[in-house]
Amino acid sequence: MKCWECKRKDIPRASLVFYYDIKHDIVMPRDVCDNCLPKLKFNKLHHVEVDNIRKTSIKKEVTNV
Repeated sequence: MKCWECKRKDIPRASLVFYYDIKHDIVMPRDVCDNCLPKLKFNKLHHVEVDNIRKTSIKKEVTNV
C-alpha cells in the first residue's frame, strides 16, 4: 500500500479517505497513512475538499538547506 499524501510505500495500515474535487464535483477514495490522517481537514460530510482531485491536500513542508 502507498499513502496518497506523503507517498511513502509499504505502510502497515491505511485508512480510506474520500476526496472531493470542488471544481469538477468528483469524489475519489484514497489510502492515507496514520501519520497524515490527523493533518487533513474534513468537511461536514467527512470528505477532504481539494481544488484538483489529482493533487494532495497537505502542503509540502519547505526545508531550508
